[in-house]
Amino acid sequence: MNVYILYSVTALGVLLSLFSILFILLGKSVVGTERSSQTLKLGGIEARTNSVMALLIVSVVTAVLPLCLEFYLILTGVISVVRQSPEATPISEVIPMPGIITPALNTTISGRICEALKGKYRLHSDYVFSEGAGTRLTAKRASWNAKDCEPSKEAGNFVLKGEESTDYDIEVFIKDKNERAATGTYTYSSEVLIGASGRLISRVFEIAKDPPGLERYHIDLKKNDLIKDQSDIDKKIKTALEIRDKKYEGVTARYCTPALSTTAGRTVFVFICEGYTRVMVELY
Repeated sequence: MNVYILYSVTALGVLLSLFSILFILLGKSVVGTERSSQTLKLGGIEARTNSVMALLIVSVVTAVLPLCLEFYLILTGVISVVRQSPEATPISEVIPMPGIITPALNTTISGRICEALKGKYRLHSDYVFSEGAGTRLTAKRASWNAKDCEPSKEAGNFVLKGEESTDYDIEVFIKDKNERAATGTYTYSSEVLIGASGRLISRVFEIAKDPPGLERYHIDLKKNDLIKDQSDIDKKIKTALEIRDKKYEGVTARYCTPALSTTAGRTVFVFICEGYTRVMVELY
């Protein structure tokens, strides 16, 4: 039963009852009613009433009957009343976003969510992940193939595993702007940990080594006083990579805080990392 229809009918009955009671107690006139009494016969029962009393009876029945019907359906088990305990996790927290849960072999919440999030993703927008000494590294394009789901060591948790590839520019600051000096690609593995309640806990990514080869670009140095020739550009490229390597010195992996969203019906991962935010959008 639609609760909105139920309550609307009940409210209408209550309103009509109030009008009838107003007429009986205060002697106010009600549109469409008469004071003259009428005889009402129901089988062997004969009763005298007027249109106001009849209106009151109809109103009370209108107000009470839908509620009685609902209680009857509850008692007979046709419909049920579901109550959520205060300790229960809200469904909006268990399932971070609508429409991503699909039937899977896993019986845990984290396992079902992990299966649903498997897929291919691409970088939504550029971001700078390392900079200093007049240089910076900017991620321009990236892909993530989230292809495996495995149980974690912690009971109830699952790990979404994948391979990532990030194309980046090495930029050198020349004459009030950043010029692209070279491009490279980092390839590395990553994992997203999903808690037993369905919450995303963390993203861990492997620290990739510097690529074996870089594609260099020509920069016009005629109007630049600090950088004289290509050898100076090469030094800047080397400095940019050294700054990035020093940032990750002594570690093999780094952590980010993950979050989920949607755009145009597609899953969106937002990874908040140290010094930058990486947004990956599901491919159609």
